Amino acid sequence: MNKIYNIVWNESSGMWVVTSELTRKGGQRHRKIKKTMLAGLIAGLMLPAIPAMAQMYNDKTLEYSDSVMELSAGDTATNTTINGGAQYISSGGNATSTTINEGVQIVFDGGTASTTTINGGYQEISSGGLATNTIIDGGDQYISSGGNAIDTTIENGYQTVFSGGNATSTIINAGFQEVSSGGSATSAIINGGFQTLYDNSIASSTVINNGFQLISSGGSSVDTTIQGGIQEVGEGGSASATTINDGFQILLSGGSATNTTINNGWQDISSGGSATQTIISGGIQTIYDGGSASEITINSGYQVISSGGSVTTTTIYRGGEQSITNAGLATGTIIRGGEQRVSSGGSAVDTTIEEGLQTVLNGGNVSGTLISGGEQRVSSGGSAVDTTIEEGLQTVLNGGNVSGTLISGGEQRVSSGGSAVDTTIEEGVQTVLNGGNVSGTHISGGEQNISSGGSAVDTTIEVGLQTVFDGGSVNGTIIDGGEQHISSGGSAINTTLDGYQTVFNGGNATGTTINGGFQNISSGGSATSTIINAGFQEVSSGGSATSTTINAGFQALYDSSIASGTVINNGFQLISSGGSAINTTIKGGFQEVSDGGRAIETTITSGWQNVLSGGVAT
Repeated sequence: MNKIYNIVWNESSGMWVVTSELTRKGGQRHRKIKKTMLAGLIAGLMLPAIPAMAQMYNDKTLEYSDSVMELSAGDTATNTTINGGAQYISSGGNATSTTINEGVQIVFDGGTASTTTINGGYQEISSGGLATNTIIDGGDQYISSGGNAIDTTIENGYQTVFSGGNATSTIINAGFQEVSSGGSATSAIINGGFQTLYDNSIASSTVINNGFQLISSGGSSVDTTIQGGIQEVGEGGSASATTINDGFQILLSGGSATNTTINNGWQDISSGGSATQTIISGGIQTIYDGGSASEITINSGYQVISSGGSVTTTTIYRGGEQSITNAGLATGTIIRGGEQRVSSGGSAVDTTIEEGLQTVLNGGNVSGTLISGGEQRVSSGGSAVDTTIEEGLQTVLNGGNVSGTLISGGEQRVSSGGSAVDTTIEEGVQTVLNGGNVSGTHISGGEQNISSGGSAVDTTIEVGLQTVFDGGSVNGTIIDGGEQHISSGGSAINTTLDGYQTVFNGGNATGTTINGGFQNISSGGSATSTIINAGFQEVSSGGSATSTTINAGFQALYDSSIASGTVINNGFQLISSGGSAINTTIKGGFQEVSDGGRAIETTITSGWQNVLSGGVAT
């Protein structure tokens, strides 16, 4: 049976009909097959027919738009050239090495086509049809409704996969693979050109060497590998399990990516795009202009957050870095050996430093940082609020400032123009030196060390120690049960004492008020203008006290110590064993001079002076 057909106009019926190529009389030629006719033609060809023997066609050329070759069960066609007609392959028919310059090859209902070259026109695969090893170099391949295309190579032109069609192992050197409306593409390789995914389509195991994968409007990709080129995910698109070895993944407004691995290259997130569970093992993730990222792991490489970008729960390991600038925000970062850098208007909230470094500078600000190991370094206009130091170090220098720090085991070190306000020390150390200054520190257990030009104002010590030495200075300290040690050029002004103050080795205390504690001055230490309301001032071993006022309590002088200008309103001055008192005024209290003690030029207006055996009063 002849299965090469013509499409002719039947004047009596007023419609196009399919006839043998021998039937041409009275017929007007149809020069161009329209896609709108294909459904009707296919339906007509699928009507029950008289069984025929399998046909074999070799080296056929379909020259006209009204030439049709139909292949069904057992029929084969080899080396067909379609210059303007149509080839239909169904139900076990097979076409090999077809070249389409213009016209159409339609594969459906169990038909197969292999090694087709499309220079112009198109190949349509549907309803169980299969095409393998197709080369598209200027035309189109359409795959839908259960059709399958395997090993297609696109040099130029389009492969369109939709409505349940599937394309496997497509190679895109140039041109387009468009997947939409429930279509799927598997194991595509993009060397150049575009793969576009939208409208409930999916692509899996794509490799992008160069070119673009564009995902939007319900399209999705799984297991894409980017060796070079770009994956762009826009509104409504999603990408999961992408691996970036080189090149870019770009996430725009409404686009999302999950489980991305960056070995090298970039993940760029902006304008409402989002990324979840990214692993950065080299390369860069950038988040800005309303982009967001969460559950990120940085093994090595960089995460850069800026211009309104935000991230949550990033974990940074040794060799990784998170940089936050220009209104970027990072929340819940965990640093396990890497670095978080916050600067230029960037901010970080609730960071945990287990090991590694948080650097805050140049207008960066952080809050709620927990240091359980590692370091927070605040400098050059950076600020940190409500840091908790369990173990590790907070360093504040060069114009950095911190407030509300809680030290429960570790160190806060403030120097070189750094400042700290309202620090609480439960356990651990606050060290202030080299021009650093602190105010409002509360010590309930632990130590504050002030030295080398450092200063502290309004410290409160309940339990613990304030040490001032080597040029350090403090003012307004309240000691309510702890200790203050002043030595080696250190100075303390206006201390309120209901605990213990020791001044020695060149230390100086001025304006101390003793309400119920103990002030010890020895070994070259000096105290000036002390007021004793209750408690004890002990001056020994070469210590000196000047202008002390005793309202109640005791001043004891011995062992080469000296007190001058003391005023006793009430209470006791006890002088013995090498102690000396000069120009004491007794207005209502008691001066006792015992063995080895000396009182010189004492003035008594009210009260008592008692000179015992071995004591001297002149």
